[in-house]
Amino acid sequence: MIGVVSLPVVRVTEDGRTDIEDVVTR
Repeated sequence: MIGVVSLPVVRVTEDGRTDIEDVVTR
């Protein structure tokens, strides 16, 4: 891995809504 990469992750909750989270992977 080179440096730090931030990836936008879209998850579907149990309510059926979509949550967009910024996940930082190292």
